[in-house]
Amino acid sequence: MRTRDLLRVSALVAFAALSFGCASSGDMRAMHQTHEQDMQRAQSTADSAKATADEALRVANDAKAMAAEANARSMATEEKINRMFQKSMMK
Repeated sequence: MRTRDLLRVSALVAFAALSFGCASSGDMRAMHQTHEQDMQRAQSTADSAKATADEALRVANDAKAMAAEANARSMATEEKINRMFQKSMMK
């Protein structure tokens, strides 16, 4: 960084610190409470999303098991039909 750019950034940081750095303890407490409430809402939303995802995973696993069972039945039926066809061709 050039010296001029460094001075600009330093001036901007100093201005921001002076502008926003002077907060009373009441303001800090209010900001802290707001932050805590936001964190609780975020945690609640995350918990809800996890519960929904867990339920979706359970349903998907059930569907996968049902599909595997249906596939096994289909293959067994196909085998039976093929055997019947072979028997009828032998006659």
